Order: sequence, then structure tokens, then C-alpha cells
Amino acid sequence: MANVADAALPHVTITDAGTAVSGTILGGPYLGPLPVAETGQNFFRVLKPCRLVDGICFITASGAATAQPHFLLISAGEITNVVGYCMSAALQPNSANRHVPALTFPALIDLYFRSVILSATVEAVTWALYFA
Repeated sequence: MANVADAALPHVTITDAGTAVSGTILGGPYLGPLPVAETGQNFFRVLKPCRLVDGICFITASGAATAQPHFLLISAGEITNVVGYCMSAALQPNSANRHVPALTFPALIDLYFRSVILSATVEAVTWALYFA
């Protein structure tokens, strides 16, 4: 069954192609909803209650830490219902001190993801979020 969080450690992988337009966390412009790589859908359906426990953000082409500031907005239920965001600087792949927002999700909810970059430099990034 597609779009289902498995019982082990559900995760989503989201790739943001980047844009040359500088934005803000509150005003956009946003890219998305971004597709989830594991399913190809523009949302991630959670079947069991879970919480966000870890994540990383890296440059898609090299796997290196991001040079520009990126934000990933997480929406629950519908795209406009933003419940939290992740910041690329807090999810560097070479750090053991990654910080994700304390978010808990009920069963049978769809999560949507949008991104915004805070500089005018195009940088494609990949986000990997892990739930338990």
C-alpha cells in the first residue's frame, strides 16, 4: 500500500530543486507541495500516531552540508495548516547535534511539505525526516 508509514522507523525523503528567488519563512515564495520520494505523492499519510525524531538536510548533488539557509514547512491535514518547520542549519549531516521541532502527529493524517530558501543562490537540497 503506497503512502503508508511503516511500523519500524517511518521516514520521508523530499528533494527541493531550489530557486533563484530569495524568500522569507512567513512570506515565501514557497516551492511545493514537494513530492515524497518513497511514494511519488505530494503528501505523506501516517497511519499510526508518531512523532518527528530526527532529520538531515544536505546538498542533493554532493551530500555535503548546505551553504545557504533553507526552511522546510510541515503542514498537517491541508497545505495551509503549517504546524512546524525545519531549518537546514539545524539538520546538518555532519553533526550529531541535529534539532527537529517537537511535533507529534495523530493517526490518519496527511503531511505536506513546502520549502523556501532565504538567499538568491540556487541550491538543490534533500531533506530526510524520521518518525517514531
